[in-house]
Amino acid sequence: MNLPEPHHPVPVLSDDQGAGTHLLADLVGASRLDDPAHAETVLRECARAAGALLLYVHVHHFGRGGGVSGVAVLAESHISVHSWPEYRFAAVDLFMCGTAEPNKALPVLQAGFSPERIVAQELVRGIGALMPPVDTVER
Repeated sequence: MNLPEPHHPVPVLSDDQGAGTHLLADLVGASRLDDPAHAETVLRECARAAGALLLYVHVHHFGRGGGVSGVAVLAESHISVHSWPEYRFAAVDLFMCGTAEPNKALPVLQAGFSPERIVAQELVRGIGALMPPVDTVER
């Protein structure tokens, strides 16, 4: 007997609610940008401070004098860092959904890399993008 699939409405985010907060942080005049073990520690501490559930961390070092690229995979999304020690610069990307608060990781970045300044931009991702298509018919 072939029964029709039960109808499960697609969850909808309103125009004023997003899927998560995306924080982009540029660390200018920073230090310890060529130490992969240190970068991993900072990524772990950022996740803890933000109230996120850490699933996995991987950091790659580009060799003597080179920077690092690292990612912390979170249940709530991710934190990544890419560094250029020769310019004393790092780009950090923190995207989190749910109750995690990426802004709470900024003091960890300050303490861990001692930048002269942090330039941060915050975006709310998915506003209106997760609305059902206009031609969707409710059953």
